[in-house]
Amino acid sequence: KNGISAKELQRHFGVTYKCAWRMGTQIRKLMEQDGHLLTGTVEVDETYFGKRGNHQTKFKNKSALMGMVERHGKVRAYKIGARETHILLGKIKANISKDAEIMTDEFRVYAKLPKLGYNRSAVNHSKWQWARGNTNTNTIEGFWGQLKRSIRGTYHFVSAKHLQAYVDEFAFRYNQRLSPVPCFQVLVQRAVSR
Repeated sequence: KNGISAKELQRHFGVTYKCAWRMGTQIRKLMEQDGHLLTGTVEVDETYFGKRGNHQTKFKNKSALMGMVERHGKVRAYKIGARETHILLGKIKANISKDAEIMTDEFRVYAKLPKLGYNRSAVNHSKWQWARGNTNTNTIEGFWGQLKRSIRGTYHFVSAKHLQAYVDEFAFRYNQRLSPVPCFQVLVQRAVSR
């Protein structure tokens, strides 16, 4: 659930740190996200990850992340350059089926979704509205919380350069949580098919 650091791999396998780091990197490559479209009720949200700063510098050393999760299903998460309209809507078009019911917060970009043929409902976090009937973004926010706590607790720090690989790792584990096939077996099958 929380991942395994290169130092832990080094201790378990009795290899050098450099070798353990490379093993972890190669394993994460096997965990890249697939391209199947998300369907049903899909929650969409974005967050920032990186070094903590004060009020003036809180976004300076952070990377933007965007995530989409099916309720009781799979997640897609990506490091994005910025929270710009064309980036966010492009990711939604590439990852979510048009028949899906999309749930978002009040961010203005998402108001354009109905024009693209999507069904959208929203909650207004700025007015302390966390749920409105069945509409909420609690699942994707739970995923962000798990990702951030696990990275800070296990890896302590991840650079922006390698962040997508770690996001892929957590998305892979999240997507395998209900699978009857063990994660190890899935990774072996992916390694053999490459």
